[in-house]
Amino acid sequence: MAPAKQNDRYGIIDLDGNFVVSPRFDSCDAFQKDVAVITSDEKWGLTDRTGKILIPPQFDLIDGYANGAFFDGMAVAVNGDKYGVINQTGKIVVAPKYDFVGDYGEGLALVEVKKKFGFIDKNGDHAIAPNYADAGVFADGLAQVKIEKTWGFINTEGTIMIQPRFDEVLPFQDGLAWVSYQEKWAYIDRWGDVVWQEA
Repeated sequence: MAPAKQNDRYGIIDLDGNFVVSPRFDSCDAFQKDVAVITSDEKWGLTDRTGKILIPPQFDLIDGYANGAFFDGMAVAVNGDKYGVINQTGKIVVAPKYDFVGDYGEGLALVEVKKKFGFIDKNGDHAIAPNYADAGVFADGLAQVKIEKTWGFINTEGTIMIQPRFDEVLPFQDGLAWVSYQEKWAYIDRWGDVVWQEA
């Protein structure tokens, strides 16, 4: 199935070129598994492969943002200045209510509540309370969190695994994380040990 344009409107066609989703939208994206993003009047929603509109266009289109892009089976949805979450079955898991929601990683997403950061699970429940000054995304089982002025790392249970002592950090990748430490760049392992530091 693929997006197609007819008379300045977009729909979705099957392999025979027949419209499964009639051309009535401002745009249609390619399918992400069983759902595709549809847009109308600067809003986006979802349709499935049968042409059923799962979520009518209602979420804001934001320039430079991955509108309707699914990560770990979940997508961020924005209305005004509030953020929520939908899943790939077209269910609104969390109606837009947060000050910010980040992309899911390893089953958890970053959320902001009154300038504090925590994490929610795929049911929209708080898995890690919003108690941090800042936080990042889970990768390799760890996420960066800022406590007062320094950064450390927690696991998916919210336990501090690497004590906060870094000025800046990036998420783990392949067992290593870039950090700024004692005014130098360095790489640490999953135990917080410095394995390389600039001279």
